[in-house]
Amino acid sequence: MSLAAVPVPPAAPAPERRDHLHVSAFGTRHDPYHWLRDDTRSAPEVLAHLANENAYFAAHREAFQPLEDALYVEMLGRIEEDDSSPPVCWHGDWYYSVTRKGLAHPIEMRRRGSLDGPEEILLDANQRGAGLPYYDIGNWSVSRDGRWLAWAEDLTGRRQYVVRLRDLHTGTDLPDRLERCSGSLAWANDCQTLLYVQNHPETLRSYQVRAHVRGARPARDRLIYEEADEAFYTDVQLSTSERYLMIAVSSTVSDEVRVLPARNPRARPRLLAKRHRDVHYEADHIGQAWIVRTDWRAPDGRLMMVPEWAIGDRWHWQELLPGRPGEMLESFELFRSFLAVEERSAGITRLRVLDWQMQELLRIDPRDAAGTLALESNPDQNSRVLRYSYSSPVTPDQVRERDLDTGIDTVLKQQVLPSGFDPTQYAVRRLWAPAADGAQIPITLLTRADHQPDGKGALLAYGYGAYGHTIDPEFRVSALSLVDRGVAFALLHVRGGEDLGKRWYDQGRLLAKTNTFTDFIAATEYLISAGWAAPGQVCAEGGSAGGLLMGAVANLRPDLYHAMLLQVPFLDCLSTMEDASLPLTTNEYDEWGNPAKAHHYRAMGRWSPYDNLRPQAYPRMLVTSGLHDSQVQYWEPVKWVARLRDVKTDPHPVLLHLDLDAGHGGPAGRYARLREIATDYAFVLHSLGRNALTVAP
Repeated sequence: MSLAAVPVPPAAPAPERRDHLHVSAFGTRHDPYHWLRDDTRSAPEVLAHLANENAYFAAHREAFQPLEDALYVEMLGRIEEDDSSPPVCWHGDWYYSVTRKGLAHPIEMRRRGSLDGPEEILLDANQRGAGLPYYDIGNWSVSRDGRWLAWAEDLTGRRQYVVRLRDLHTGTDLPDRLERCSGSLAWANDCQTLLYVQNHPETLRSYQVRAHVRGARPARDRLIYEEADEAFYTDVQLSTSERYLMIAVSSTVSDEVRVLPARNPRARPRLLAKRHRDVHYEADHIGQAWIVRTDWRAPDGRLMMVPEWAIGDRWHWQELLPGRPGEMLESFELFRSFLAVEERSAGITRLRVLDWQMQELLRIDPRDAAGTLALESNPDQNSRVLRYSYSSPVTPDQVRERDLDTGIDTVLKQQVLPSGFDPTQYAVRRLWAPAADGAQIPITLLTRADHQPDGKGALLAYGYGAYGHTIDPEFRVSALSLVDRGVAFALLHVRGGEDLGKRWYDQGRLLAKTNTFTDFIAATEYLISAGWAAPGQVCAEGGSAGGLLMGAVANLRPDLYHAMLLQVPFLDCLSTMEDASLPLTTNEYDEWGNPAKAHHYRAMGRWSPYDNLRPQAYPRMLVTSGLHDSQVQYWEPVKWVARLRDVKTDPHPVLLHLDLDAGHGGPAGRYARLREIATDYAFVLHSLGRNALTVAP
């Protein structure tokens, strides 16, 4: 196609600027696009602007649509469309999920009595969501007698679930309908009482635990617990021993657990240990004791034990497995004759199996330079078999079992790529980049095996850096489409995650938040200096809190990046954190800061992406959002895009794609999600001039 034949995209949408001031005790901020916030999501002038943005995106998309289509077909070819998960045995029945070619959602199944028993469909999201613009199942649970199913379904994308019940003997859905739920569910042992969590009608915070008796009117459901502190979220679950129902509340800086007998859901919940600022803990039950994972006087975690009769005060906890500095204790599984722990060292996970005298019986390490080991579901405490998973950027996902008696390690499930995959054609490296203050930033780098650090290649750098959440090095079928086209893929494990322990997280939040941004920049500069990417050929990607990272980095060092992907990005941080009526705000004062405090307001004001846009050249941008996003409100990226276009001095496109049916997690269904990735990566490759529809094997 000649240049003369290339269609000229319409002019970028230019919404009207209207005076609006955000006034606080510590400053006044001008926000000309505040009017684009519409909590009802129905204002005609706002919807008209969003339609214009989508039209502008669609016009630009035409240039890379053939590449997007090719990537989608390529990625789809790496997925087994007819597939199933390894069955898990619970009370003599085997539970598993299957996917069918052409169907977007998994189907939940079971076989009664044995793996040769009759197959039953428990829940088919494809049938439930047929004809709906959005449908997603958040959680489901079967009663102990195997007869009653409870599930939570989201019809809007706002993670506001409706809980329904089904008689699995007859296949009949009960009229019971529990509204405004979080999706957290737990059956009591009477198989009649279901504990669930309701959300606050305004802030959407999970805060009330109620008991619903099957067949009763929901209006009569008993309130078991209500969390008054707006910094905490609430969850319910059944202990692995199945003897206790657990009510857990958590905030950024502390946790608290209450327990009640699963056989008597009308009992009053008992406190396991009172909450205390800067003390996290979680617990599970076995025998006559509770096992507690905590960072109390052990920042990277340790295991404690407390007898059933001694709960109520953490001073009764007895140390079971001491903490080790630099060795992050991530999770644990309890068995009668042993326990298994998942640990992180130098950013990489490993598994250890110990007897109850804390003598190590087994240690499992990653087989690649960067890989991820994780404990899987192990519901039978009497078992002598440990189920776990392994994945790395060059090793497709595996679910494995280790028999502690025979030592035999069995692969139960190996991810298969129907179009083929040769791991010898790829290489994964663990690199370390120096930060400005001397800290060493871990990097996971995936390339073709023959990719040389000659300073000529391209690279996509991915980052998150918040909430202590670690982006683990796992297998990504989508990343292969980049790597096969000569674009290296890097995970930058910046501060704000817990990749290197609790201190790594603390050094990337509140007043230290800028470390997250400067780490990303320093790691990018290192990769360029080491020859893994050419200057001007680096792109960057981040979603949600990672989208905030992208926005902040774009303000600080736009010259480093050729193009950026910002997915459901948190960009108008000060305005959001000043509004306690919004979901997440009160819970996150200890993550970002409370702007009612002068030092927090000023610190956030120095990095908030929306408030720091300024006249300079910015990278090419593709920003995605969902109209019904309850985590990051749609107007944040919409306002940011409009303001960025006002101030930037370059001709590069800034595109906004707003899904009018989805929320924070993007579109529902595996095909729609794969299409979204293909769109993002086609934008990146097209911006780099790498438009090959096919690649050499």
